[in-house]
Amino acid sequence: MRQYQVVDAALQATERRTALWRASATAEDRDALADTIDRMLPPLAEHLDSEEKRVLSLIDRYLTADEWAEVGNKGLGDVPRAKIPVLFGMMLRDASDDHRALFKEAVTPPVFAVMSRVGPIVLKRYQRKVFAAR
Repeated sequence: MRQYQVVDAALQATERRTALWRASATAEDRDALADTIDRMLPPLAEHLDSEEKRVLSLIDRYLTADEWAEVGNKGLGDVPRAKIPVLFGMMLRDASDDHRALFKEAVTPPVFAVMSRVGPIVLKRYQRKVFAAR
């Protein structure tokens, strides 16, 4: 439970800093936002590592591929269409061979064929844009 509180506080701080930076667009607010995000990363990584060890093993054991695909499809419904290639790139970048195979199974073949090629390219472009601002 403590992990959730720490991550939630870090996300709220990031949202506040983002609003300040958007309003001012100053280098000072940009750098403060970047520092806030940098401080958020260790607790977030700890939480995600913990979830991956505990939750993904349960998903692998108790959900069918179709049920897991349904979860993913519901999540994709909230992602703006223009961001989907970036998301695909992120998901594929660090995926193990097993997770990549599950992902491929959950997505229609034409979509996977296109996104597995386009996603990494769009992700690199997005990363250059984001990190060039620092």
